[in-house]
Amino acid sequence: MCEVDPVRALRDGDTVSLRRWVRDTIAELCSGRRAVKAVRHPLEFVCLPLRRDGLTGLCLHLWEGEGEEVYPVVHAHSWDLYSYVLSGTVFNEIFEIRDDAARRGHRLYQVDSSDGVDEARFTERFVTSVRERLEEVPEGRVYRLAAGQYHRSGHRGRTATVVLGEHRPGVHNLVLGPLDGELSTSRRESYPADRVLALLRPLAQAL
Repeated sequence: MCEVDPVRALRDGDTVSLRRWVRDTIAELCSGRRAVKAVRHPLEFVCLPLRRDGLTGLCLHLWEGEGEEVYPVVHAHSWDLYSYVLSGTVFNEIFEIRDDAARRGHRLYQVDSSDGVDEARFTERFVTSVRERLEEVPEGRVYRLAAGQYHRSGHRGRTATVVLGEHRPGVHNLVLGPLDGELSTSRRESYPADRVLALLRPLAQAL
């Protein structure tokens, strides 16, 4: 394994070092020297955690579909996100959120995650959303989403990203939902190791 700090490389935009680190990490996973533990994320991608250090986490995100898809959930993270597109294309549709006293738009829900369980609790805040722009990020580019920035995401083709999340204290994960929704709980399901490896092998060849 090369001596690369992937967190610093991603923050600094050092994509050459980052690709080398990802390539070596995938080699460890495919050879069995490192355990493959992944989950299916509620936003329909496979999440493979690679490193956790306090409020900072590093993961691989993998999308399986060959076509183009934008997922409908408008949400905001509690963490600053840095992401490097290893293959395919990522879309980020950015929204402005405005308070809605008339309650004609959406209710905000706070999502708390722990031990693979996502619990969405409704809040008393009602909002409308206005699309500001659509960002298209091709292979080889780094992009950043600040904590609290509302967006919805998608991809084109078989897509993979390496993602750094840095939690910002006092900021919550929020999603736009129905006006009359209730508390809901979902558990992230483990994703089979053999299917993860089937996604990683062609990515390794491309890197």
